[in-house]
Amino acid sequence: MRIPHKLLKSLSDATGFSVTYLSDIAATRKRPGRTRAMTLEKAAKKINADVPAILWLYGSSTEIKTALSRPA
Repeated sequence: MRIPHKLLKSLSDATGFSVTYLSDIAATRKRPGRTRAMTLEKAAKKINADVPAILWLYGSSTEIKTALSRPA
């Protein structure tokens, strides 16, 4: 499952994180710290996605991508 670039760009605009970094987080190649996970949770809510910080920290790539694709 791939995340549309438009969605990553929206998250990037809301957080200030690069699209590449967000793609790495969604694919679980990188993990955010607690503060960045909280930032990502708030940004996801702004784009009408429900992705809690705990999922950004410990979720699988499939769980994160599925949560991003579901409306809040």
